[in-house]
Amino acid sequence: MERTKDQEITELRQAMAALIAENETYIERIRIIFDMRPTECDSFKLKLSTGETIVRNSEGIYASIPECSELEFIVDKDYVIDELVADIKRRR
Repeated sequence: MERTKDQEITELRQAMAALIAENETYIERIRIIFDMRPTECDSFKLKLSTGETIVRNSEGIYASIPECSELEFIVDKDYVIDELVADIKRRR
C-alpha cells in the first residue's frame, strides 16, 4: 500500500522527534557526568574515535587538535558536547 504525503510527513516528524529525544538523553548523561566530576579536575585531555583530541586547560579554555596536527583550535563548550555525543554514537 502506497503512503500518502501526510503519512510520510507524520513518519518523518516521528523520526525527528525520536532523534531529538535520543540527543537530549546523551546531553543529559554528559551533563550528569560533568556535574559529578571533582572540581579540582578542571583540565583534561580526551582522544575521540576520529583521532581528534579535545583538551581543556585549567583556565577552562577548550581546544580541538585534529589527528594529524599539532595546532590547537579554540572551541566552545557546545562544540565539545556535540563532539562527545557524536563520539558516543560512533562507538555504538
